[in-house]
Amino acid sequence: MSLVMHVDTAAWRSHQGAVLAGDRLTVPVIKGNGYGFGLERLAGEAARLTADVVAVGTAGEVAAVRAGGFTGDVVVLTPWRPGDPIVEQMLDEAAQSGSGSS
Repeated sequence: MSLVMHVDTAAWRSHQGAVLAGDRLTVPVIKGNGYGFGLERLAGEAARLTADVVAVGTAGEVAAVRAGGFTGDVVVLTPWRPGDPIVEQMLDEAAQSGSGSS
C-alpha cells in the first residue's frame, strides 16, 4: 500500500514565514528524508526564506542541502570523529574556499 500526501504549499509557506518573522533565531532542521519532502526541497525552502543557518542530522546530509541551493551555515547535530572521510572533505573544501564553515 502506498501513501500520498498533499500539502497546501501556500499555507505551509505562510506558516513558515510567520514563524521566522517572529523569531530570527529559529534554525530549520533538515534531516533524514525530511518527512518525505526530501533534503534538497527543504534546503531550497530554507534558502527561499533567507535562513542564515540550518541544521542537519549527519555530515553526510550537508551535500544534499548544498545541492538544494542553501549557501548559509550548516550545523551538524551528530558528533563526528577526526578522520571521518566526509568531514575531512568538507573541511578541505571550506579551507580552499576560504569560508571556514561548511
